[in-house]
Amino acid sequence: MYLCCIHRITIFHISYPRSMEGRGLRAGFTADAPPLLHMSEPLRRTAFNRLFAVVYFSAILALLYRHVQNLFLHPTTSFLSFSITLFLFISDLVLAFMWASAQAFRMSPIRRKEFPQNLKQIIKDEDFVGLDVFICTADPYKEPPMNVVNTALSLMAYDYPTEKISIYVSDDGGSVLTLFAFMEAAKFARHWLPFCRQHNIMERSPHVYFESISHHPSIPQFEKIKIMYEDMKMKVEQVIDKGAVIEEYISDDQQHQAFNKWTKSFSRMDHPTVIQVILDKSKDTDISGQLMPNLIYVSREKSKTSPHHFKAGALNVLLRVSAVMTNAPIILTQDCDMYSNDPQTPLRILCYFSDPALKSNLAFVQFPQRFHGLNRDDIYATEYKRLFKINSMGFDGLNGPNYVGSGCFFRRRALFGGPSTPVPPEIPELGPDHVVRKPIISHEILSLAHRVAGCNYENQTGWGSQSGFRYGSLVEDFYTGYRLQCEGWKSLFCNPERAAFLGDVPITLFDVLSQCKRWCIGLFEVAFSKYNTLIFGSQSMGVLTSLAYSHYALWPIWCIPVTFYSFLPQLALLNQVSLFPKITEPWFFLYVFLLLGAYGQDFLDFVLDGGTVRKWWNAQRMWMIRGLSCYLFSSIEYLLKSVGISTHGFSLTSKVVDDEQSKRYGQGIFEFGVPSPLFVPLTVAAIINLFSFLLVLTQFFSGKNTEGLCLQMILTGSIVLNCLPVYGAIGLRNDAGKMPTQITIISTFFPQNLKRIIKDKDFVGLDVFICTADPYKEPPMNVVNTALSLMAYDYPTEKISIYVSDDGGSVLTLFAFMEAAKFARHWLPFCREHNIMERSPHVYFYSNYHHPSSPHFDKIKMMYEDMKVKVEHVIDKGEVTDEYITDHQQRQAFNKWTKSFTRMDHPTVIQQIILDKSHDKDISGRLMPNLIYVSRGKSKTSPHHFKAGALNVLLRVSAVMTNAPIILTQDCDMYSNDPQTPLRMLCYLSDPALKSSLAFIQFPQRFHGVDKDDIYDNEYKLPFQINPMGLDGLKGPSYVGSGCFFRRRSLFGDPSTPVSPEIPELSPEHVVNKPIKSQETLSLAHHVASCNYENETKWGSKTGFRYGSLVEDFYTSYRLHCEGWKSLFCNPERAAFLGNVPITLFDGVNQCKRWCIGLFEVAFSKYNPLTFGSQYMGLLMSLGYSHYAFCSFWCIPVTFYSFLPQLTLLNQVSIFPKISEPWFFLYVFLFLGSYGQDFLDIILVGGTVRRWWNVQRMWMIRGLTCNLFASIEYLLKSLGISTYDFCLTSKVVDDEQSKRYGQGIFEFGVPSPLFVPLTVAAIINLFSFLSGLTGFFSGNNMEGLGLQMILTGFIVLNYLPVYGAIALRNDAGKMPTQIIIISTFVSVALYYASSLCLWSNNDSSKH
Repeated sequence: MYLCCIHRITIFHISYPRSMEGRGLRAGFTADAPPLLHMSEPLRRTAFNRLFAVVYFSAILALLYRHVQNLFLHPTTSFLSFSITLFLFISDLVLAFMWASAQAFRMSPIRRKEFPQNLKQIIKDEDFVGLDVFICTADPYKEPPMNVVNTALSLMAYDYPTEKISIYVSDDGGSVLTLFAFMEAAKFARHWLPFCRQHNIMERSPHVYFESISHHPSIPQFEKIKIMYEDMKMKVEQVIDKGAVIEEYISDDQQHQAFNKWTKSFSRMDHPTVIQVILDKSKDTDISGQLMPNLIYVSREKSKTSPHHFKAGALNVLLRVSAVMTNAPIILTQDCDMYSNDPQTPLRILCYFSDPALKSNLAFVQFPQRFHGLNRDDIYATEYKRLFKINSMGFDGLNGPNYVGSGCFFRRRALFGGPSTPVPPEIPELGPDHVVRKPIISHEILSLAHRVAGCNYENQTGWGSQSGFRYGSLVEDFYTGYRLQCEGWKSLFCNPERAAFLGDVPITLFDVLSQCKRWCIGLFEVAFSKYNTLIFGSQSMGVLTSLAYSHYALWPIWCIPVTFYSFLPQLALLNQVSLFPKITEPWFFLYVFLLLGAYGQDFLDFVLDGGTVRKWWNAQRMWMIRGLSCYLFSSIEYLLKSVGISTHGFSLTSKVVDDEQSKRYGQGIFEFGVPSPLFVPLTVAAIINLFSFLLVLTQFFSGKNTEGLCLQMILTGSIVLNCLPVYGAIGLRNDAGKMPTQITIISTFFPQNLKRIIKDKDFVGLDVFICTADPYKEPPMNVVNTALSLMAYDYPTEKISIYVSDDGGSVLTLFAFMEAAKFARHWLPFCREHNIMERSPHVYFYSNYHHPSSPHFDKIKMMYEDMKVKVEHVIDKGEVTDEYITDHQQRQAFNKWTKSFTRMDHPTVIQQIILDKSHDKDISGRLMPNLIYVSRGKSKTSPHHFKAGALNVLLRVSAVMTNAPIILTQDCDMYSNDPQTPLRMLCYLSDPALKSSLAFIQFPQRFHGVDKDDIYDNEYKLPFQINPMGLDGLKGPSYVGSGCFFRRRSLFGDPSTPVSPEIPELSPEHVVNKPIKSQETLSLAHHVASCNYENETKWGSKTGFRYGSLVEDFYTSYRLHCEGWKSLFCNPERAAFLGNVPITLFDGVNQCKRWCIGLFEVAFSKYNPLTFGSQYMGLLMSLGYSHYAFCSFWCIPVTFYSFLPQLTLLNQVSIFPKISEPWFFLYVFLFLGSYGQDFLDIILVGGTVRRWWNVQRMWMIRGLTCNLFASIEYLLKSLGISTYDFCLTSKVVDDEQSKRYGQGIFEFGVPSPLFVPLTVAAIINLFSFLSGLTGFFSGNNMEGLGLQMILTGFIVLNYLPVYGAIALRNDAGKMPTQIIIISTFVSVALYYASSLCLWSNNDSSKH
């Protein structure tokens, strides 16, 4: 052995013989101190696996004995009974064989690690071996060329001498579109490769890099190179849409010459060889002057009369062509959609290939196939964790893993005979030792390359049988790896922590099963060939390795036990026939052990490799589904083919993704959709299992004896659980992915039926109000995206008017909306054409959605980027420069910002010129919505009433200009996530029974960007989802400031007694009959928007949004409910709106403090919810509002319970009942009852345990911060000591804060007094808990302090993030030092004060 074993870890130190010194491999190192290149270690569970195998095998023998006994020793008289027993016996034999063969993977699994950082100490760059990369593609429509290009670019950009790399692209589709794509890619690569090197980028697939990066690096080349990529992509996709390379994209004679090879007689299955050298490393350089890799396009000759052997044939052509042109010793084979995710991968394989002890018989190094884009629970088990990772480690402890088709580095020599018996090729130029001395573009080289790529070249040669990739199976990878190991070669499994390659996965069940069916047919071709894995394999490789290969080769026979166990026990159950032992019989426990043992070991393997319980569940579900579909159909198809009845061909798995399918896949919804026979056995099994389970359940509850049917019931119940997605697809879904042959139930909201009742022209008008106040805290691009998402509603555009209130009076915001108006002319028709759901451009372009392959996509994305760059440039400068002013009209608008114009003192600005629905049209000729910018008049001497004042100005301006009956109020960062939302709203407002008293419909505030466990409780499940459902059962939910559709009439008096406004033009019944651009309309709009208009009117008291509280939303809805109006809560499955959340604790509690002060203003006003509210709304509704209005009172119990029990605990004073007293259990019940009900509420609306924990933690934190300070601040303001102002929550995100928030780390950072009580409480609770623990372990009698200890320990658990921020962190988000110092002094003072008080009390009680 070449390895030395140290503490069960195998470590490789390289040492070279003298013969290698001349090749520069020693690089100055001596054999005494060589660097470490790789190591391996056995998995710790190996001993357990071996012991368990012996025990489990004994149990299998016992089961088989029972079957033999039933069949032959106690035979039944019934042929049917004998047949069922025989079928179950066969099933168990198959299960036993598959289990036994799988044990080969568990006998000696190992894990390896490489140290590529040491490699360059041994080998200089110029001595690195050459690397030929083979990429195969076959259809530009199923495998989009841009995917293949991204894969190639990621491999070209390896951290490896570029002049040593040659990329060969095999295009088996013979498509000029693919060649064009690579010609464009070559131009882009000249910029991309140096960019990657310069910035040390890890994601070297351009698509992945540009799509995944959320905050663009501040490097000048970034935008430039991204635009270059977008231009290339747009060109390629335009050519693909047209199906031909158009003249305008052909730039020189060389390209003309290449494309002219595609003559009229050229077809996919009949054409000559095409070899195009796109990049030549001997002369082509990148922009930094460094040599480029070779890039060679190969489309092998094809003829309808010659076999082409699918992918194996294509790989062998590349093997020969590359031998003629470069003949690198190492070959990487790569799937066209499997891009490089680690640029150091070639260095990792050199850690093995450079080892002299391995070199003689190491054929290949296999990396696991890993995937991006998997949905959270991997519903189709497409990760294939066992196939690609777990079993590969088991294989690695034998002769090495099998070849899986991609991510595999071969020694070229391994493909030409065994280690000791090389097979020389028919011409010396193809030999692995041949040295290429001529340029690859020389006539001689190209002629020979064309010759060896000919379709008849392999006739009467050893290609595919003794040389190259092997023919004879659809799974050429498995077969080739198997044959190489039979010849004496070995392989290694390299599984670094960072995935070396990442690929796409099929996202529909049909694609998954079709792909698996193709594999199964190929595996059967290996199993039943003359190279049978059990017979031939055991002679060549040994029993364990042959068993491991047989486990895969006979994969499809899983269908036998799965099919029999899915039908026979269930049919017997329907007829009350018992097939398995009763619970009282000893054999019952054997069955239970076999079931739990197999599943338990599988679960353990899965979880220990980083899997989750849900992923494991889906893996075993998919095992069952495959057993009834692809395994079964592949077995039937192979059998029919073997008797000459049918044949099978190679079918590509499509890499093109449908948006709706992608969306359902992301949500974890199974995609059936295709009316395929594959789904028939599965659906039959689902139905039979469900009916048999329900029947026996009925009999069980009827009191019938079902003891003998217990195992059948358990089996049937587990299958029913696995089939839940099938039942949903049969009866509960109405999307395109449902089970095709079934009728589905109509959706709850029926928005699709609305247009049968109301025609488009009869839809009511909709005025949308968006408020913003500061372009630096609320970036205009966020506001623009919100507005564009609302303008693009699935609603007649001429019925929509968007009003933007800019309370910051900023020319920057106006400029942003002028630019947005230009972009909207293209964006709105694009959304309609492609039925896009995410109509915020930012969300659509920068999320992980699969975008349409449309020529317009890249064009419109570039338009958006241009607009964004302009707007952000203007904001950075703080002014609109002349270069961005395009006409006199714009200049006139911007001239309103004079030197005397300030944020708090300026005249009204109403810029209607942006868009006018009476004549402005989009590029498709359809009318645009109105888009109106409003900055109300402000004066330092007039009150402006914060957001309520801004909304009332919009209410009046909109009444003058459009006066739509429906108003939507929207926060500036809360974009539309469902274009059908207005239709949902009309389902209620169009109901005559509701119309008379319905004031508004509130949608829940939901958020994107919330971290996994919602550490700050930003989701506010209780106030935004759970409690509104409760209020909806009374008079309706409260208004929460955004996502609310009002009837305009409800803001003008109660349902029966309307309040007339001071001028008729503001009345909700007023009909606007003048153009909004008319002088009269604009003059009146300016008048009603002035700062003094409301003087001596009812605005804010009886009309419009109500003044008197910082929470104008809560107060307005409370007053409306008091007036007799009702509201409704609409919470569709797809969020109607999504917004941003604060990502620092300070922003979160500061926002909450503002709300709490506003709520106190309502609570202690003359409209007190308890006294005034109960008279007008009823007791329950008033209690509901009071719960919020007095929420700051939480600070009282939280503060007292955070300090008093702890201070008394420090002084060993009991204040709660002892554990032995009955009152103790009352306290426990009250505590558990309250928390338990809260927990249940949150879990039942989709919350998690961790989120619930963070909800109650934040309740405690708010009690000591915002609730407490809001109470103090309101009290001081009431006494005239202080005043408070409205403070915006910033929507600008710091990168580091965002990173910590994503990791679930609390962000303190700001030295705010808000954190002092919290820190003091944390310190006192910790010390009192430790003091109590010390007393307990010292033997003191702590019985009377039990409840105090529990309470204190509970609070300490909640404060773990505070302790971390105080003592364990060194980042900018830690607790500021001054807060820690102040809190420590306060804690000490509190302790001494409490001790003094308690001592004085004890002293006086003694006297």
